[in-house]
Amino acid sequence: MLLLLYDESDQAAADRAADRTLAVLRKLDGCISATRQDPQLMGEKRKVLSQRLRELAPVKINEDVAVPVNCMADLAARAQRAARESGARCLIFGHAGLGNLHVNLLLEREDENCRSAAEKALTEIFTYAVECGGTISGEHGIGIAKSRFMAIEHQRQELRLMAAIKEVFDPGGILNPGKILPAAD
Repeated sequence: MLLLLYDESDQAAADRAADRTLAVLRKLDGCISATRQDPQLMGEKRKVLSQRLRELAPVKINEDVAVPVNCMADLAARAQRAARESGARCLIFGHAGLGNLHVNLLLEREDENCRSAAEKALTEIFTYAVECGGTISGEHGIGIAKSRFMAIEHQRQELRLMAAIKEVFDPGGILNPGKILPAAD
């Protein structure tokens, strides 16, 4: 599903842009349906989507990446392949105009083998995102769960510099201790 919202100066301009897009989409191979719906309603549906994915599998791992728009289709294909190889199902949605994709891995059980396979799939996804000029986090940021992947995107000296900057502003180490920056040495 491709949800498009237009940022035009007036509604008539947005309607014309939507009509042109629909005409092109309807000609594409594999396009099942192309319709216009209320943007507010579609936005609400998108918010519910992530929550509803938890009903499809006992374990849901949600990560986001950002890549140049011309790499989005390839990243989606690679993510699907990596998920299949790990035994997971994969559902991707995001913000196409920004190149931001939410990759959701759905696991059938919570055990070490499933987690390890999912970790391998995430490593492949993040590595490709960086190789094509993107980043391992588009809007969710780096937290405890993603910090172990920082070395995919950043060299050791960059991580050390980040740690040094943090030290300047947090000499007592009281702000998010050990949460974002992995050991750089």
